[in-house]
Amino acid sequence: MASYEPARGEAVGFTDAANHRIDERERLGRKESTVEDYRGHLRVHLSPAFGNRDVRTITRKELEQFRDNLLREPSQYTGNKLAVKTVRNILSVTNAIFVHCVEQEWIPVSPMRFVKWPEEQQNLDIKFLNLAELDRLLDEVPD
Repeated sequence: MASYEPARGEAVGFTDAANHRIDERERLGRKESTVEDYRGHLRVHLSPAFGNRDVRTITRKELEQFRDNLLREPSQYTGNKLAVKTVRNILSVTNAIFVHCVEQEWIPVSPMRFVKWPEEQQNLDIKFLNLAELDRLLDEVPD
């Protein structure tokens, strides 16, 4: 855990602010797997988008463009579009970082405040297996 404490009025970089927030969550007992998820979103999505720019310069419009890019662009790892739930998770981490910046008095208001989030898609096409289908499935599973 790195410790970062900027001087009052000093510019705070986005990645520094994010690490400060994640480190705080870790100190307060957040599960290790959750902390790793936060760090993964920071490494894969947030730092490439915002780097260590002064948090005071990041705008709502840029965050909306970031959201739109997440929804539109294929993942660099899978080549598939990110699931809406994944995008919502990334936006949740982003929002938490900016709320942390407000709490630390690094910015007066979060630029995420009015960013609209994509709606969760409900998949109502759940298909339950009948007994014959279940038997065929179980036959295919190795012992």
